[in-house]
Amino acid sequence: MDVDQIRRTIFDRAVPYGVLSDVSALNRYRFDVGALQWDSPRTVPLLLEHNQALRVGWGVHFVHRPDGLYTRFNVASGPRGDLALARAAAGHRLSIGWENARYADGDHLRCIYAELTEISLVATPAFPHREGAPDARE
Repeated sequence: MDVDQIRRTIFDRAVPYGVLSDVSALNRYRFDVGALQWDSPRTVPLLLEHNQALRVGWGVHFVHRPDGLYTRFNVASGPRGDLALARAAAGHRLSIGWENARYADGDHLRCIYAELTEISLVATPAFPHREGAPDARE
């Protein structure tokens, strides 16, 4: 994760593609490349712990790459935004919220389409994240 305290931005892979989630044995899923859709990054809020009352930022750039959905967020000024930046710098990760999912025939674990509704900073994400920061220059 790339956290810029001065510009108040967060850049990271929000979800890996093709990787099975680690929520529980009964609630597992994975996303195909490009399965996640959104109208505009600005319509996707950055939340704390999937709590709609704790909006702390908004999307500015999202891009599908072969290994996942990469996102950049602007973080709001004020105490909540400061908390979000501190949590991101301390190791919290991104986690997605979605709706209207469609799954592959015969494979209820493989999501082929979903509408992205929010992305949250969480202490324990559903997907494992690789070590090291993504390349924010791309």
